[in-house]
Amino acid sequence: MGGGGGGGEPTGGGKCTRGGIAMGASAPASRTGAWTVTPTGLADGTHTSVASETDGAGNTGTAPQTFTLDTTAPTVTSVATNPTNGDLDAGNTVTLNVDFSAAVYVSDTPYLKLNDGGKATYTSGSGTNQLTFTYVVAAGQNTPDLTVTGTSSASAFTDIGGNQANF
Repeated sequence: MGGGGGGGEPTGGGKCTRGGIAMGASAPASRTGAWTVTPTGLADGTHTSVASETDGAGNTGTAPQTFTLDTTAPTVTSVATNPTNGDLDAGNTVTLNVDFSAAVYVSDTPYLKLNDGGKATYTSGSGTNQLTFTYVVAAGQNTPDLTVTGTSSASAFTDIGGNQANF
């Protein structure tokens, strides 16, 4: 995560603090006056940092920034099928609702791999805790206990922090 940054004078520099304690090493400004600090040692949660910059004349400016650090991947909390498990005959449509511990965002058009060899295609729910998939049962794919065995692309399911969901 990039921390505070500034765009002051080329002779200036900057630092980023949390509760008065430096969050990373002071950063000298580049020849254009830009600087960055990468905070270290932060736990997940909400933090407020204060970026400060001192110019060549000794003038110091500060700016607070509140942010939420999230490094915890969302996990599946439940999978529900409709109709519920039973002998699902060819041609029937099954809806799978997958619940997560946090809101999940979907990219592309991923699918779930199923234990009968079928694929349930993503249909809705991006940005929520529940994603919906649909599956049309093909001939020879009528298991009495339908379960998810994997995904087409695990990277297609992430939370707002970019953490890949665990299936």
